[in-house]
Amino acid sequence: MRKYTLPALSWAATIAFAAVAGAQNCHSTLSQTYKESYMQNSIWPSQYISAPRRAICDTFAMMTNNGWRQHNMLGKYHFNAEGTELSEAGQVKVQWIATQAAPQRRTIYVQQGANAETTSGRLAAVQEYVNNGYPLADQSVNVSETHLRFEGHPASTVDTTFVGFQVNQPAPVLPQTGGESSGE
Repeated sequence: MRKYTLPALSWAATIAFAAVAGAQNCHSTLSQTYKESYMQNSIWPSQYISAPRRAICDTFAMMTNNGWRQHNMLGKYHFNAEGTELSEAGQVKVQWIATQAAPQRRTIYVQQGANAETTSGRLAAVQEYVNNGYPLADQSVNVSETHLRFEGHPASTVDTTFVGFQVNQPAPVLPQTGGESSGE
């Protein structure tokens, strides 16, 4: 029985691989296979960096888009009780979106109402308000509905919270210093 050494076996495997690869026209010579392997190893790990970077950039872009959608959303507090006309807060927010938001971010998202009639009434009210004075110059303002919920609070609740906080703050007074010594 003949004993084969590890280098002899690896050389035989390399030749067999080169023969199979040559038959498939993958690599024409053993030196070309070696050269391609060397080139792949010399650029390592750069061929694996772009995919994670792209995933991070895509995630960040998605978070940015979601943030703008949340910021440019009109909810139930931006409409009257029936949900058919913009309230003063809604008009101010539409004006800000139409004039101050970045031009590529001038999309107004309207939260869906309880039913289709309410939603269509909200969309019509916003579209009518936009058409009566906006867009400025030749910039367009898009209006679309969204299924996301507006996470806001009525202005009266926010005002009561902040006023209550200010009213209940203790007066800024320095602590009393007594005639007692501090342990001397």
